[in-house]
Amino acid sequence: MTLLYPEIVSVCQGELSAVVDRGVARLVAGDHPEFDLGVQLALFINALAPSEPEWPGDAGHRLAAAHPGDRALRELVESGGGSAQPCWPGV
Repeated sequence: MTLLYPEIVSVCQGELSAVVDRGVARLVAGDHPEFDLGVQLALFINALAPSEPEWPGDAGHRLAAAHPGDRALRELVESGGGSAQPCWPGV
């Protein structure tokens, strides 16, 4: 389940993917803000998964490598879209 309406995602997918890229870069640089940036990025990645078949897998792996925290990793793994397989194998 995603927290963003599909209509919003389809209109803003370029902006959302750019936000994820910047956020992952921020975490990789060691800049961990007081809010849970990793969870927010994981939710954006999950929201983009249906509309961007290739990008979310790569983004999920990059986020996982940036050590976003346990909650973010759970969001990535549990976002199987109702399938038995997680969207991000190996995370």
